[in-house]
Amino acid sequence: MPPPLTSPPAPRKRASRPPRGFTLLELMIAVTILALGTLALLRVVDATQRIIAGQEARILAHHAALNRAAELRLAETAQARAALPETVVNGRHEWRVSRSERATRAGLVEVTLRLSAPGRPGANLVIFLSGQAEP
Repeated sequence: MPPPLTSPPAPRKRASRPPRGFTLLELMIAVTILALGTLALLRVVDATQRIIAGQEARILAHHAALNRAAELRLAETAQARAALPETVVNGRHEWRVSRSERATRAGLVEVTLRLSAPGRPGANLVIFLSGQAEP
């Protein structure tokens, strides 16, 4: 029996290869964009931390003002209100308390409290009390 006839193998066509990976220029552009995005994010985080740090002192001052307002409401006379100390310690800060009083036409006393500490934001609070204003 004669050997089977086979056709010679067909020559392979070279397929064009798709490019492998990224070019150096593409990588440099991508890294630059990521770096700019990271820098912008870091600036936002830094600004947020500064804002939050300022809020802590503001909140402490406001709480100290609320405490002083409660003390003023408990004081029965203008002399008792005048005897309260001019400084209050709240948090790690010593707050200076300034107070002004004036009588209203309704027979109440309007008391304006201002709390401040060196290098810190303070607080203002206005309350109304019954009784007589300080002379």
